[in-house]
Amino acid sequence: MDTQELYNFWEEMNDRKYKRLKFLDDEWQYFFVCEAKKKFPKKKIATSGKARELFGEETSKQMMEPWIKEFHNISDRYNGYKKRIEEKLKVIARDYEIVPYADTMFVLKTRYSSDYRSQGWGAEKYAKDNLMPDMILLRTFGYVAEIKEANRTEYNVTYELKSNITPMDFQMLRWRGEFISVLNWATIHWRNNANPMVYYPWLSNEDRDKSLILSRIGTYQITKDNMKLEPSMEEVMKLEAEWKSLLQSRSRSF
Repeated sequence: MDTQELYNFWEEMNDRKYKRLKFLDDEWQYFFVCEAKKKFPKKKIATSGKARELFGEETSKQMMEPWIKEFHNISDRYNGYKKRIEEKLKVIARDYEIVPYADTMFVLKTRYSSDYRSQGWGAEKYAKDNLMPDMILLRTFGYVAEIKEANRTEYNVTYELKSNITPMDFQMLRWRGEFISVLNWATIHWRNNANPMVYYPWLSNEDRDKSLILSRIGTYQITKDNMKLEPSMEEVMKLEAEWKSLLQSRSRSF
């Protein structure tokens, strides 16, 4: 099995697990209805919910035990498969060569404004901005990357992150250990007038304050050298002081 086939197998694993669990779910619901019809032949029983209601909470719980056990067994088995494949791919990623395409763009990620309805009129902005850090990561490594509106309906706008590398290449890049730190990630969102805590409510107060400052420093750019860094508040304040000094010197020259 070559790298692409191994990656495809890894990517399909969640879908395979879902289909197996869906089959199990249908199976136990059918089982409940059949058992209830035997136990209560004069009752009209069309759903597993009605069957459980007739059996009662305690009996239903006991009847469910083997099905719950099987559910966890299947989940653990598929999760184990996926983890073992992922470990192999991570080893391959260390020396994997990413070759960008000259004239082909691939969809790497998709986001929907309907997922951000809580933001009201800002839903479209938050859907689009969700893709921004990955676009910057790709561009930092010299790949072509863009965010495009893919579809618009009355209730939803779909945005896609496209690049001239494949989805597998992008995943390999991440498995190689290339990422943007939480602080830089938050800075990117602030610069686009998006509150990063909409995406990640657990952002620490310190990272919130530091990223807000960095987002206002015009000379602060995310590069290969600093994209993984988490500078201290003291270092951030120093950068801000240097920026303010530069602005003052520019204003005096006019």
